[in-house]
Amino acid sequence: MLEAAKIIASEETKNGPTTDLNSNVQKGKLKEGKVLQNGSVSAAKEDKMTEDDLVQNATLFLLAGYETTSVMLSFTCYLLAKNQDVQQRLYKEIQQRLQSEVDTSYESVMQMEYLDMVVNESLRFYPPFADSIIREVKEGCEFEGMKFPADSLVIFPVSYMHFDETLWPDPQTFDPERFHPDRKKNIHVSSFLPFGIGPRKCIGTRFALMEAKMAIVRLLL
Repeated sequence: MLEAAKIIASEETKNGPTTDLNSNVQKGKLKEGKVLQNGSVSAAKEDKMTEDDLVQNATLFLLAGYETTSVMLSFTCYLLAKNQDVQQRLYKEIQQRLQSEVDTSYESVMQMEYLDMVVNESLRFYPPFADSIIREVKEGCEFEGMKFPADSLVIFPVSYMHFDETLWPDPQTFDPERFHPDRKKNIHVSSFLPFGIGPRKCIGTRFALMEAKMAIVRLLL
C-alpha cells in the first residue's frame, strides 16, 4: 500500500490530482468500471490503487485489528496469571532480549520465540475471531464422499477443532511448547484457525498480533 501511495504521488506530480474510481476520469482512465478511449468505451480496467482505496484499506486494517487485539490480550493475561511458570519464562525471555524498556522495538519483539509460542497457545484456547467460521458453497461439489450443494452454508467449529484430541495432544493443558518451531511444522494448517483461513482470513491478523505482542511485553516489563 505504501508503494501504491508513492505511485499515486508520482502520477499526481506528472498529471495533476487523480480522481476517484466512481467519478469522471480524464485521460483514458477508469469511469464506472470501464475505460474511455477517444470517446469510446472499452472493457479494459484500470488496476491501480487510488488514494481513496488506500485510505479505505488502511481504515479497515485498524478496525479489524482493535477488537481482536483487546480480546486476545484479555485471555492471554488470564492464562499467564493461571500459569505462573509460563509467565516467568516469558518474562525472562523479554529481559534477555531487551536491555531496557526504551529498546522495545518492532524488530526485537517480533523475534521473541517464546512470546510467539505463548500467544499462539492463547489463541488456541480462546480464538478471538469467532467460535465458528461460515462459508458459502458457490458451486456444488463432493469431497471425500460428502456432497456440498451450491448455495449451501458450511460451518467450521473452530473452538471444537482447537480442543480435538486427534489434532492436539492433551488439549485442555495450556502448553506453549506445542507451538515450538520444531513442533509447529507438525500442526495441520487447517486445525489452527483463530483468524480464519484462505482469502477470507481476518484482514487485521498481522496488525492484531503485532499490537498484542508489543502490549504484552510492555505489561510484563
